[in-house]
Amino acid sequence: TPLLEDACIKFWPECGVLDLGPNGNNQAAFGICRVEYRTREVDASEFHTSTGEAILPLDGNIYIHVGPPTVDEVVPIDKIKFFLIPRFTLVVLNPGVWHHAPFTYTTEPVNTLTVLPRRTYVNDCIVKKLKKPLSSNGTSI
Repeated sequence: TPLLEDACIKFWPECGVLDLGPNGNNQAAFGICRVEYRTREVDASEFHTSTGEAILPLDGNIYIHVGPPTVDEVVPIDKIKFFLIPRFTLVVLNPGVWHHAPFTYTTEPVNTLTVLPRRTYVNDCIVKKLKKPLSSNGTSI
């Protein structure tokens, strides 16, 4: 069962876990995010305070939105940028970077591999809904 599921986004956070150190203290969790086509409008954004995240599009190109870390929990709307990420290109987001589920480049669904420390979505995930959606205006920025 996905952790997150709506009409366009399904997210399975821990399909597999890899031990990276002694005593199970460092574990990487591999998840899948499947996105269907939707307009490139950001209506929510999130960040992780103490961990980065890796995103790898597996079967198509994607767009992601990112914003710089902030000192508070306010989405930096005026600094959000959209980037086109080609299939098989690994993106690593540092702790604090605002982001959310990717957008498809075409109308075809895309699966992305996500890599995070285990249980990040329970322990270190701040999600904020935007009062007004932010659009990329159909351009690749």
